[in-house]
Amino acid sequence: MTEQELIQIRDLAEAGKVQFKERANDRYDIGCEMVAFSNSRGGRLIIGINDKSGAVNALSYLELQETTNLLTSVASENVIPNVLIEVENVSVNGGGVVIVTIPEGKNKPYHDNKGVIWVKNGADKRKVFDNSELAEMMSECGNFNPDEAAVPNATIDDLDADTIKLYLMSRFAPVFKGQHIDELNMKEYSLDAMAEFVIKGTTIEKLLRNLRFIRPDGKLTVAAMLLFGKYTHATNEFVITIPRKSNQVNFESNLVTNESNQVNKTSNQPHTNLVTRKLSKKEEDIRNFCSVPRTAQEIMNRLGISNQSKNRQKYITPLIGIGVLERTIPEKPNDPNQKYRRKK
Repeated sequence: MTEQELIQIRDLAEAGKVQFKERANDRYDIGCEMVAFSNSRGGRLIIGINDKSGAVNALSYLELQETTNLLTSVASENVIPNVLIEVENVSVNGGGVVIVTIPEGKNKPYHDNKGVIWVKNGADKRKVFDNSELAEMMSECGNFNPDEAAVPNATIDDLDADTIKLYLMSRFAPVFKGQHIDELNMKEYSLDAMAEFVIKGTTIEKLLRNLRFIRPDGKLTVAAMLLFGKYTHATNEFVITIPRKSNQVNFESNLVTNESNQVNKTSNQPHTNLVTRKLSKKEEDIRNFCSVPRTAQEIMNRLGISNQSKNRQKYITPLIGIGVLERTIPEKPNDPNQKYRRKK
């Protein structure tokens, strides 16, 4: 870099991208600047220019050597984790100026040797205290994925076995097709047996660890609970809203609409008649419980009532009629292997 280019950088310095220091006298302060650049978008630290007036105050040959050594030392000892910097000396009238290029960090968040996290704030810097901002910084560089966070006190017993089995049969379809295992006979196999089909000698816990649904510390991840968690009787852990043209099921409002074409007596043109009602808590629970295919007996057990025709007519048949549930064997309603699942 030439002296003219250096002056252009000084005169056109972009706020937050360049920081001027007349001298590198304060080791801790220099470290904080490097931390702030690393946690932001990177930038340049220029030693030998007054940050107030912009006047160039060239460093002597000895100062250049001492400053270069100090900057390298600060980058490795005062910034945690340490950063790799580029140091360039530019000759100017009366000596030289040191330009340090600090790249955006790949291991955010960085902190100084006192544990303080800094980010650039315009031409200055500021401390970071907000956990959400820290999580965002970690997510940017791939060090933190919210779905891999731990769920306190959750265990494998909080996961629905059938949902896990369906996931495994989808993820490792060729394995289970080769063993002739499907939705109808999967209940004959334990979770450990299913895991054994995937990796010989493993258990479901080890397999879930390999699939990153269980963390190294043994805790279940948020992803595991979202995908496989058992629904409670009265509440839902999360809601997904997917727009559909038919509007048969509006998951956000829990409103169910049944569409039927009728003939307009005046114009003889078809129009859609929408019948809308809100699902009861029991109906919501049945719908969520049937995220995987369930037998009538399982649904009745869920509700704590006997598997009688009148109960099936009261709780299952209406949900089929309004498009919430569907039969797995629709052509044979009374098939002994009949199950019911949430309609997609």
